[in-house]
Amino acid sequence: CKKANNIFHMIRRNSPYLTVSAKLNLYKSMILPVLLYGSVCWYANVSNTRVLEAVQKRITKWIFFDEDYTVRLKRLNLLPLSLYIQLQDLVTLSKIISDDYDFCWQSMAIVKISSVETRQHNIFANVRPHKKICEQNFWFRAPRLADLLPAKIAFKKKTGLKNRLLKLFWDYFTNGYILHLSCSWK
Repeated sequence: CKKANNIFHMIRRNSPYLTVSAKLNLYKSMILPVLLYGSVCWYANVSNTRVLEAVQKRITKWIFFDEDYTVRLKRLNLLPLSLYIQLQDLVTLSKIISDDYDFCWQSMAIVKISSVETRQHNIFANVRPHKKICEQNFWFRAPRLADLLPAKIAFKKKTGLKNRLLKLFWDYFTNGYILHLSCSWK
């Protein structure tokens, strides 16, 4: 967050007369990658998510000064960072199970594709972690998230998955996301 704030202040100081689209492009290309670098590898708890959202809130206020934060996000076509991190987890898991990455993910005892889908459309076998802190691990977090997806998303079908997930996340953001209620962030 400190590095992202430094980049933001450098941009704001050195280019005072930018259009909204230029500001948005600078945010997406220079600040957002710094905020979310390696987000699959680390776990953002509620306090970390509040700090990340505060940075994004400050930057979107620079782009649109007079509006509410959620209105600014909708107008800029940006998701809250808590939802964007979950989206990245799901896309990365999809790439892993479709063998886009060159490593043997089947050796991970945590991720087992279930051969029988139940009424809840579970894709992954339910594995309980040994310790509470293990629930923050990507290999528990992402499959659990994938099992919560509705059947219409077709998680196993890789083509167009990111667009289907984006539509689902946008529907959730517009209908169920409440900024001040942290239990609605996941």
